[in-house]
Amino acid sequence: MRKVVLIFALLFASIFVNSCIDEVVIPISEFSSQLVVDGWYGNLPENTRIRLYYSEMYQSGVLNPGYRQANVTSLYIQDLNGQRMNFVPIPNSIDFVPQNYIDPVPGMSYQLVFQLTNGESFSSDFEVMPPTVVLDSISETAFERLEVIMSTGVNITQTRTFVNIFANFTDPGIGDFGYMFMTSGISEDFTFSENDNCACTCYTRVPNIFNRMNLLSNEVFQNKSYQHSIGSIPLSSLGRFAVETSVRTISDNNLRYLMKIDEQQKNTGSIFDTAPFRIKGNIRTQTNSRNTIVLGNFFVFQESNFEKLISRSEIRAASLDLEHKLDTPPLVGGTCTEFYRDATTVPPTPFR
Repeated sequence: MRKVVLIFALLFASIFVNSCIDEVVIPISEFSSQLVVDGWYGNLPENTRIRLYYSEMYQSGVLNPGYRQANVTSLYIQDLNGQRMNFVPIPNSIDFVPQNYIDPVPGMSYQLVFQLTNGESFSSDFEVMPPTVVLDSISETAFERLEVIMSTGVNITQTRTFVNIFANFTDPGIGDFGYMFMTSGISEDFTFSENDNCACTCYTRVPNIFNRMNLLSNEVFQNKSYQHSIGSIPLSSLGRFAVETSVRTISDNNLRYLMKIDEQQKNTGSIFDTAPFRIKGNIRTQTNSRNTIVLGNFFVFQESNFEKLISRSEIRAASLDLEHKLDTPPLVGGTCTEFYRDATTVPPTPFR
């Protein structure tokens, strides 16, 4: 009897639990591909290009989402005088490149104009071409900060030293515009080996030593000399570091657009972060289609480049008041590429 009662009790409990669980269906709106414009026109022909394509749904881990290039009947950049620079598509890509490159004129206003094969026409706002600014020099300052490192499976806090790298330049003082710095480099990395014929010195490319977009307005230093941080590198090794930095001057409108993007990208997950929002660019539809959403922006720029080989051992010697620590070079068999997989043993030009 007890066995029968127990079976009925279990059946009743299972029915009760199942009846309390409702299937929750979360509606997901159907993905709609949108037109994207990423256009750059400046004093370097190789960096002057228009990317015109349709967005794709985000897929985690997919590096190449297979964007579709937009089909156009015309695509050009024109100035206020009506002079046009036409663009042609690169097959199997999303890029369009100049057919008849024209050197930009600082102070002149330029506009991107294009028409799709479906008849829809678009144009950007006119953007004022900024002046070219050449860096005067690059300087370095050593500093220390607390870092959390792993030691024998335990996280410990340790004081480590770094070098802050600065760009020094003079603003021409001819109106409001922005600066965009992009800094990479090549690190000289040492290993050691018991093999006398070891290729123990590697050269590793570091794509970005500033962990986000590096943007700056000239609002507070027009017609003045200025110093701005372009990144930092650790002083925990004695290898040299070749700094490669480019500075792009961009229009004031372009700067404000990029600052909004940077604001979203550096969100930390705090409840005080700015909520994500669609950033309005400078591309406008010229037809009556109000349903067409255009993402992206048209940029004008002037670019200059600067390189410097930095000696970390000299910087350490000039800052003996800091608590410098050296990382032990890794042990390898016959070549440093056993440890530094993406490096080369052939010295690049700055190190020769």
